[in-house]
Amino acid sequence: MITELNISDETLARETLRVSLAAYTVEADLIGYSQIPPLRETLKDLMAGTGRFYGSYRDNKLVAVIEINEENSEKWISRLVVDPGYFHQGIATQLIRYCQQRYSSLWVGTAEQNHPAISLYQKQGFRYAAIKTVGTPPINWVSYSWRAAS
Repeated sequence: MITELNISDETLARETLRVSLAAYTVEADLIGYSQIPPLRETLKDLMAGTGRFYGSYRDNKLVAVIEINEENSEKWISRLVVDPGYFHQGIATQLIRYCQQRYSSLWVGTAEQNHPAISLYQKQGFRYAAIKTVGTPPINWVSYSWRAAS
């Protein structure tokens, strides 16, 4: 079941942070970059966010979250996390499709080394848009865009 999350609810925010930190720890190991900013996110940071959050539940447990933020009038997937115990069950795909039904266009970015995420986005119709080097130490960040068919 997918539902919109009220991230100002501390219990939901704690669960979102739990899922996020677990998923981002796996991502950091995968790409060999332990300093990804989401690993420094606090409960306060999360609750102060302005994005729209959607969560996926299994057996009444929050197991995945997607966050949509607006930047320069574009909608960005700024968080797509799945509890590692629920990897490879199609949950991230379901969350992306859920958002594709609600938004006419989406953008997403990830580390160039995050091949599983890039493959997922491409399978959902996202197309390469740009690459830039960010951070210290530097990492290549790739952006992808998706637009609904006219």
